[in-house]
Amino acid sequence: MRESHCLKGKIICGNCGHKMTHSNAGRPKYECKQHYVNPSITGCVKSVRDEDIEVIVIQELQAQLDAMLDNEKVQKRQKQLQSEKMHEAEKKLRTMLLSQEKIEADLQNAYEAYKVGITDKETYLEQRQVYEQLEEKMQETVQKQMKIVS
Repeated sequence: MRESHCLKGKIICGNCGHKMTHSNAGRPKYECKQHYVNPSITGCVKSVRDEDIEVIVIQELQAQLDAMLDNEKVQKRQKQLQSEKMHEAEKKLRTMLLSQEKIEADLQNAYEAYKVGITDKETYLEQRQVYEQLEEKMQETVQKQMKIVS
């Protein structure tokens, strides 16, 4: 029964570009036989031992694995930063909503002060105009922040 090597058909001669054949004669190795077939081809490596190829393959696999792990770390860090940004945006939105409620409460208090005679109509109308402008600006800001959070 003939044994098959796991890299059979995958090792290519760096000089001529042909597939190298696997041989178990002597020490297991890959050989480029093109210089036998075509004597005009020079520079081909006659053979490379399995153990040398395995070291190279293991090093390359390790490099690929390290690159994948680094990529996963980068993605994990990006997700973490995105999560932190979202948390901050949500926190800012809550603060804005509380400010909006405070403006509405202040407007209500100004109206009540006018109704019970603490302030006059002109003062109340000035206060109302200021609070309504603040409320309008805050509403715009809240809507922008809601879009960021969504």
